[in-house]
Amino acid sequence: SDGQGGWGADVQDGGSLTLRDTVLTEATTLGLFVSEQGSEAHLIDSVLARTRTLPEGTYGRGVSVQQGASLVVERSAITDHSDVAIVAFDPGTTVAISGSLVARTGARPDGTGGVGLTALAGASFSLQDAMLVDHRMLGVLIEGGQSNLTASGLLLTRTQVSGDGTKGRGVQIQAGGNVVLERSSLMENHELGASIYGATTTVTFRDALVARTQPRADGLRGRGLA
Repeated sequence: SDGQGGWGADVQDGGSLTLRDTVLTEATTLGLFVSEQGSEAHLIDSVLARTRTLPEGTYGRGVSVQQGASLVVERSAITDHSDVAIVAFDPGTTVAISGSLVARTGARPDGTGGVGLTALAGASFSLQDAMLVDHRMLGVLIEGGQSNLTASGLLLTRTQVSGDGTKGRGVQIQAGGNVVLERSSLMENHELGASIYGATTTVTFRDALVARTQPRADGLRGRGLA
């Protein structure tokens, strides 16, 4: 009655949830919340879609994983959320995505957000044969020491500009984050294919393609790497 809550599924205190051949859609605030060491969620041949925002326009996120919990996504689709599709926090938190699609994350009402994947404060992503398509502002954000993403066979494409007409970047790595992309493609993003900030931030490309980066709304930039 206070307008809060409405989560699709909540896994805590070491619990385990498997969604197989399942559609979880039109939750409010969070589609799936996984928290605390030992807690785990598996999405297999499933769809997690269209989480709605709170009345003031915040959240609407697909998945939030934190405090050492784990998420495994196999042959599934995570689509049409707001702010961020999957956000992971804290050391020991892991997200593994294979054979799956993460697409069409929308912005917040102020025009910001719309990120596909975010790792903060030491969380880790691993991707195998995955697609990140049609996000806004950033396809991937990796921020903070020990935060990392490793990917093989990743296609990250068509990240759109923010409400202010800037960004639309494929990947942004900063403040000591680490990214390794192998046999992967960053295509048709905006402003920068990959942006790398900070003296301890490291990025490795192997057998990769960075192509057709588009300019911002003002017609400037469109760089591959910076």
